[in-house]
Amino acid sequence: EEFAVKEIRVWTNFHKYWLEQQIPILLVRYEDLIREPAKVMSRVVQFVLEINDMGSFFGERIDRCIKEQQEIERLGSYKPRSGGIGKSLAKYSPELIEKMKAEGFEEILEALHYGDLLNKPVEEWSKLPFLPEHAMEFESSQDFIVVNQGNLSRTEKESTKWGMVKKELGIIGEQCNCAQCKAKCAGKDDKGESNKECGEEDSNE
Repeated sequence: EEFAVKEIRVWTNFHKYWLEQQIPILLVRYEDLIREPAKVMSRVVQFVLEINDMGSFFGERIDRCIKEQQEIERLGSYKPRSGGIGKSLAKYSPELIEKMKAEGFEEILEALHYGDLLNKPVEEWSKLPFLPEHAMEFESSQDFIVVNQGNLSRTEKESTKWGMVKKELGIIGEQCNCAQCKAKCAGKDDKGESNKECGEEDSNE
């Protein structure tokens, strides 16, 4: 539960930050993308290229890319990570969901037009109404934004030492194959300084 709440806090802060910026933003939701990929990608192309009429030029290329991807997956040469609407949250207990709500999760869901999704059975999530025109654009009042300043979404408090977690779960041995462990075997890190425990600096894997 600790990891889930921590990641929800990061996710919430990240989206809250961008929703507060006065720059052009196009909201694209995963649930819309996997149900209607061609329509969603058409909106993305329109937004990025600032065009109103897609015509056949872009539409044909979007359709071709989608069909080629489906063919690659069918042949088995590439298998993306299995996904699905609500598959992850379906594993969370009601108590954990309540803790997530306390982190401001519901407020952001509302802003992203998910409504009261958390209060519905997971089986109904695939019936989530599409965004208008399959994406939603937020207007801008300025032409630029300064990034990498101010508070971070993931502070030290929200960092997870995944190397340590993997060792505790038995996924990797005491010495994994990360650069830090390799340096540890050599007796020093890449800066020539004394080594910390494996996994202490890999929170952003």
